[in-house]
Amino acid sequence: MGGQHLTAFFGDAEKTIELLPAILEKGLPVALLPDQIAYTAEHQDELNTIAYAFPASPACFVAIAGGIPSRKSYELRTMYPFMREGVMHILEIMDIKPDEDDLEGVVETVNHNAVTISFFDPLFPCQQHVYANGQKYEFSIAAMAYSLEKVKETTFAITEGPMLDFERQRTLENDPAADVTKIEKIEFSTAQLRTMMMGENGADASFQTVVESVAFFQVEGTELCKMSVVLMHNDEENFEVTLYASEHILKGYRPAVGDSIRGMLWLQGYPVRPVDDPANWGDRLTPASPDYDMAGIANAFEVMDYLSDQHPGVVAIGWAIAHAGWDVTKYNNPEKSNDIPAFMIERPGRKAINVWIRAHVTGVEPDLPFSSTEIAEFGDCSAEHGADAAFITVACKDIGKAHSFKVEGLETLEKNLGKVTIPEYLVKPEFRKPIEIPASAST
Repeated sequence: MGGQHLTAFFGDAEKTIELLPAILEKGLPVALLPDQIAYTAEHQDELNTIAYAFPASPACFVAIAGGIPSRKSYELRTMYPFMREGVMHILEIMDIKPDEDDLEGVVETVNHNAVTISFFDPLFPCQQHVYANGQKYEFSIAAMAYSLEKVKETTFAITEGPMLDFERQRTLENDPAADVTKIEKIEFSTAQLRTMMMGENGADASFQTVVESVAFFQVEGTELCKMSVVLMHNDEENFEVTLYASEHILKGYRPAVGDSIRGMLWLQGYPVRPVDDPANWGDRLTPASPDYDMAGIANAFEVMDYLSDQHPGVVAIGWAIAHAGWDVTKYNNPEKSNDIPAFMIERPGRKAINVWIRAHVTGVEPDLPFSSTEIAEFGDCSAEHGADAAFITVACKDIGKAHSFKVEGLETLEKNLGKVTIPEYLVKPEFRKPIEIPASAST
């Protein structure tokens, strides 16, 4: 990972290499976790790694040296930009992903609101022996921008597609006499958007956010901008980080408080202190994205099309689950339950969940709730396949061109996902086609 990061810091990786002697000669040891210090003391004849940071600035560099403590001889193993000053977050480790040489590692974590965060740990080689799933630490979280620009246009319009059709149908339901030909677009504002979309490596991400605070400082002749930003937010809390951007990345732009910015970043975090808390936060997983995040909405509409041949109640539950950020696969359920619509829902690093659904249209189809025997039997089947189980019944009301929904049993799903938002109603498939606008309407 190092080359791209070094270029982002100085604009030239060679300048970092030239700085290496100063890092090794003048750098100060980075404080490690107490458990790691104890581990090293007990393993003096095994390979150990230590970290030196230089210079003494909010963002600097860390050199990782490895050797046998009893021999008192170490050699350079790797080096990285080190975002020394970040925002503190108490997080529980869910998974640790080292590279083949154990020189780099991505840590997947979850916070007390069950929001998941993954990041690159620059001190991973030094402390990997004491990391374990379920442990909680106060992590310092920061990011370095690979690219960054001010968002000049913060509004956009949707002029076709299912979202426009949905708005027209909503208008008709509220007012059957409404002239929906006048609804030619839906406008959205991104002025207050704060979101982050992680890449496959679990550390790089695209982002858009708003600058909350800003300061500038120098590192070896290069000016860096230090910003406070929020990368994720929901009803419970904001996930704030310190974002750094070099003058080489900013290219003359000087961020100011209130600016809407976007770009690509490298998310970094390292543990500052252990936290003693027996609660298992990973058991209360919720989507990390905001309720109305555009990616969640897009995912929900894709699943709605994927389930278009299913009962409207099944489609509604699939829509809600997809909107919460989970992948939905229909009828991938354990044996003995194939006669009942079911989903296998998954997210990376999560325990899969089988979701059984019984749905009926009120006044048209019989209401068949799950029996206690079915719940016990299907729950055991899920457990045998390493999955959790949820049982939901949906009463659908035909309101003309759409269905509205009343859901029972949602708590069996929300105990693992957190709050799930059921759509107020979904337009019937035959009415999702674009409404023809007379030519005269545009004159």
